Amino acid sequence: MRTYILTDAEKHIIKRYLKKGEKLDGFRTLLTRCRHMETVQEDIDLINRMLERANS
Repeated sequence: MRTYILTDAEKHIIKRYLKKGEKLDGFRTLLTRCRHMETVQEDIDLINRMLERANS
């Protein structure tokens, strides 16, 4: 299992956009991927439920 969702390059693109409004190369592709992340959110919710149960 990977321990990250975004690569370093993707983080850089997002941070640059948030800080300066710049849309670096790959921004549009990353934006599309972020708009379709329902499965990732479901996975995070599932992991959190497992951790809550394991810690109680």
